[in-house]
Amino acid sequence: MNSVNSNIFKNKNYIKVFSASFLSQMGTVIGVIALAFYLLDHFSNQPQYATIAELMYSFPTLVLFFIVGVVADRIDRQKIAFYCNGINFVLSLFLLVAVSLNFIPIIFALLALRSGVSKFFGPAETGLIQGILNEDQYTQAAGLNQMIMSLFIIFGNALGALVYWNLGIKGAISLDAVSFFIAGILIRSCLFDFHTRLPNGEIDIKKMPIREIVSDFKKGFLYILDNKLLLAIIRGAIMVGLVNGGFALMPIFLLKYKLASETYQSKAIFMGLIFGCGILLGTLLIMYVSKKIQIYKIIILGFFLTGVLTITAGFASSVTMFFIIWFFIASIFGMVNVAFFGWIPKLVDPKLMGRIQALIDPILALSHSLMLTLVAFFFPKYIKVEIPFYFLGGGLVLFGIFYLLTLPMLASKQEFIFSDEKNK
Repeated sequence: MNSVNSNIFKNKNYIKVFSASFLSQMGTVIGVIALAFYLLDHFSNQPQYATIAELMYSFPTLVLFFIVGVVADRIDRQKIAFYCNGINFVLSLFLLVAVSLNFIPIIFALLALRSGVSKFFGPAETGLIQGILNEDQYTQAAGLNQMIMSLFIIFGNALGALVYWNLGIKGAISLDAVSFFIAGILIRSCLFDFHTRLPNGEIDIKKMPIREIVSDFKKGFLYILDNKLLLAIIRGAIMVGLVNGGFALMPIFLLKYKLASETYQSKAIFMGLIFGCGILLGTLLIMYVSKKIQIYKIIILGFFLTGVLTITAGFASSVTMFFIIWFFIASIFGMVNVAFFGWIPKLVDPKLMGRIQALIDPILALSHSLMLTLVAFFFPKYIKVEIPFYFLGGGLVLFGIFYLLTLPMLASKQEFIFSDEKNK
C-alpha cells in the first residue's frame, strides 16, 4: 500500500489535480457551513431556507446531466477544469455582494449557477485522473479522496463556524473565492498528454450537431445497460444520494430541534470532528481490508450495518449516544464510499468515463435533491426530526439485501470475462 501511495504522489500532475480539488472543496465546505449557520441564525423560524440552499447545490445536475459528460469526453478536459474554477471564483464574488445586500433570491440563484458550473468539473477531473494513474491505483486514489473529504468534515464545520463567528459570512465566502482562484492556477500549470486531455481526439464543439451530442450521450447510457455489474453498482447511487442528502442537514436539525437546541452550533462542530474521524478511520481500514476481502462483500455488509446504525441514531436520546452512533456510521459508510466509487473506473472504458460519470452524477443529485425536498416540505410541520433517520436506515438495509442477491454472481461473471479476454 505504501509503495502505491508513494507512486501516486510522485506523479506531479496528480499532486496538482489532487491539491486543486482539495482547495476548491475546502473553500466550498467552509462557505456552505457558514451559510447554513447564517440562514439558521437570521431566519430561525424558516429552517427550510437552509434546506433550499443545500438543494441549490444538487438541482443543476438534473438540468445539465445530458451534456456535461459529452463535454468532458469531447473538449479539452484540462481547459474545462480550469474554466470551472475561474468562473466559480467570479460567481463567489457576486455571491459576496448578494449576501452583503441580504438578497435571498439572488443568493439561491448564484448558488445554483455556481453549482451548475461545478458539475462540469467532476467528469473532467475524473477523466484526467484516470488518464494519469494506472488501474491498480484507482482504489487508492478513491481512498485518498475519501480521506481528504474526512478532513473537510473534521475541520470544515469547525473552520466554517470559526470564520463565521470571527469574520462573518463575508469572510467565509471570501475564502471560498480564493480557493477557486488557486485551484484554477494549479490546474492550468499541469502538463497532460494529448490522449488524457482529449481521449476522443480534437473536435470543434461549435460544429458538432445536437444529434451527435445526443448520440454520444446514448452511447454512455447503452454502455451501462450492457454492463450488468456496472448497472447494479450505479443503482446503489440512488441510496448513496439519499443518504448524502439526509446526512447534509438532518444531524444538525436533530441537534437544534431535539438534543441541544441552545448549543447546537458548538455541538455541530464536535459532531463534524467525530464524523470526520470516523470517515478517516473507515478510509484507512478499507485500504487494508480491500486487499483481503472482495469489494462487493464490503459494499453489502457496509449497507446493512450503516442502515441498522442510522435507524438506531433516530432513537438517540442524548447527544453522547448520538455521537457514538454517528462515529460508527461514518466509519462504515466511509468504507462503502471508497469501495463503491473506487470500483467504477475499473469497469469503464477511459473514452467513456466522462459520460459515465455524468450519468452517475444526476442519479446522486436527483436522490440527494429528493431527500432535501422531502425534508423541506414535511419538516417540521408534518414529521418529527427522527423520521428521516428511519427512512434512510430502512432504505440502506433494503439495498443491502438487493446487493446480496446480485453482486456476488455478477462480480464472478465479470472476473470470468476479464480473465477470458486476457487469455485471448
